[in-house]
Amino acid sequence: MANAAKSRPTPSELHERAERLLYEVLMLCNTAALLDENAGRDDGWKELTQYMAVVESFLIHTRSLLGFLYPPKRVLERDKRKRTEVYAFDYCDPSWRARPWKEIATVRNTIRRDIRQLSLAHLPVARSGEYARVVAALKAGLASFLDDAERLSAGAKAQLRAALERSGGGAGKRADAAHMPMPIPAIPVPSRSAVAGSGS
Repeated sequence: MANAAKSRPTPSELHERAERLLYEVLMLCNTAALLDENAGRDDGWKELTQYMAVVESFLIHTRSLLGFLYPPKRVLERDKRKRTEVYAFDYCDPSWRARPWKEIATVRNTIRRDIRQLSLAHLPVARSGEYARVVAALKAGLASFLDDAERLSAGAKAQLRAALERSGGGAGKRADAAHMPMPIPAIPVPSRSAVAGSGS
């Protein structure tokens, strides 16, 4: 029992986690409301909810692509991977590796911390310049990967290159959704009546 008591969080840690819990509940309820086609037009919460959801999405997708280009040591040094894991070097010559990036560990840790600590009080996008540099480096790494990805189909390469060129903050022109090479699948939006009917 004594060891269990020692491992319990401190009052300040409990306070911090309560703030995070509030954030998680707000985001759960507010993003669900955004998916509801019958939700009220605007009570002042929508813009902030959408903004925070975009921040979270940006961090998660950046972390995913960093993992794709720069696999963990267990994969590179010990060839230990989960059956479903696929990395950039799988599409290239077996010896291919993404160009070394000395800040990769720092960037990974920063993103991990931001995802873990994200709250209304700690907006990581205050460092938007820092993330712009991460995006530029990531896009350069992906462009280099596409140059050497022999096992990637020509169609997939073309779509990926178009996505990199179309995105902001880099070379290339922006394109609207009508000119996208691959349609974005629609997200089903539940209505209140459908949700209410499913519970009966």
